[in-house]
Amino acid sequence: MFSLIVEWMTPTLVDTLAGPFPELVPEPLTTATAVLLWVVLGLTVLSIALTVLTPNPRKFAERSERDAFLDANRPSDREYRFNLILMVLGGATAVLAWPTFIEVLRETFPMVVELGGAVPTVWTLGNVAIFVVFVLGVAAYTRGLDRLVIGGMREFLYRYHADDWDE
Repeated sequence: MFSLIVEWMTPTLVDTLAGPFPELVPEPLTTATAVLLWVVLGLTVLSIALTVLTPNPRKFAERSERDAFLDANRPSDREYRFNLILMVLGGATAVLAWPTFIEVLRETFPMVVELGGAVPTVWTLGNVAIFVVFVLGVAAYTRGLDRLVIGGMREFLYRYHADDWDE
């Protein structure tokens, strides 16, 4: 989504800054925007890699301790259903609100870039509410998806180690 927003907003940024900063637009500015995308991607991957490569602080002396920990951290069927519903409703909400979100963003971006820009006409109470609903929908979708993936991994670990306990 970040990549799409940057891609769609770059022409607006180029048009807005072409007058005051002709030496920066378009080539250095578009290159800087592309570099920004790669930096964000790199920082995201680095952050995830550092988290994944960090040693697990949990050590279990007894199998019963490990069993109790894994059992306590598995999602219940109710949590799976809730997160699935959260993901579906959040995703559907975000998809439905996407056109208005982009319209508001496109109209707002030049105002942010230009000093003293006029308030966009697209800023109606309904459109701003849809903008907020989009952000909340994306947050709900990512939260539900994250909990389903992490819950699935915890369930896998529980079942995988359950086989160890039979030995």
